[in-house]
Amino acid sequence: MEPEVAAAARSREEARTRARRLTWWAAAAAAAVTGIGAGLAVASIPGHAVDQTQAAAPPAESGGSGDTGGGFNPPAQAPQFGGSTPVIVSGGS
Repeated sequence: MEPEVAAAARSREEARTRARRLTWWAAAAAAAVTGIGAGLAVASIPGHAVDQTQAAAPPAESGGSGDTGGGFNPPAQAPQFGGSTPVIVSGGS
């Protein structure tokens, strides 16, 4: 009866090895398909073209105040908070 047990164990190990290899190849194929899909999406979806000369140059600093064309302008006055404690309602809508 011992040769039958050894044969069954060997068969089980071979099946586990096949399953492990199949899992590895399936994961590798999924990663490849994901990468190809991402590459196709990047190439086909229209977006913004970046001018390399503008992207490499740091933004110029201006000494004056006012809008410089899209930069951050801080508010003239800091926000004022009320003196009362905020009311918190859980679960209400």
